[in-house]
Amino acid sequence: MAPALSVPPTSLCRVVDNPFDFGRIAATNAISDIFAMGGKPIMAIAILGWPINKLSPEIAREVTEGGRYACRQAGIALAGGHSIDAPEPIFGLAVTGS
Repeated sequence: MAPALSVPPTSLCRVVDNPFDFGRIAATNAISDIFAMGGKPIMAIAILGWPINKLSPEIAREVTEGGRYACRQAGIALAGGHSIDAPEPIFGLAVTGS
């Protein structure tokens, strides 16, 4: 069995106005770290920081869907995650690979 690779959570502040694309770009960035180390991604866990009094949960859902899409494209599961109240939106993944 190959040793497991684990990348600390990589999160981004909003870089585009489209919520789906924001999630997709942030997730792709995190997944690419495993590929950059010559590994194969296995699964991901999400982190979502959200200003709950400023932005609707529907927008957060779109961000998460973008992340889920990037995971599907890489052939891995988005196995769960954690959300926190934050002053600005952030999203990212901790990705495990081999």
